[in-house]
Amino acid sequence: MAEKIVQTAGRDSLGEFAPEFAHFNDDVLFGENWNNQDIDVKTRSISFQNGIKHFQRM
Repeated sequence: MAEKIVQTAGRDSLGEFAPEFAHFNDDVLFGENWNNQDIDVKTRSISFQNGIKHFQRM
């Protein structure tokens, strides 16, 4: 089993300025998506990249 990745960069850098982005970055993309062992690595990578692309358009 792979070690769980805990991401806090969004919260550390933008937590007060953009709390929703920090939540999405740290908790959803890295927490729920990246650490989900039920999804293969390729699918997790594609999902992660699409999440980042979505925020670049906002």
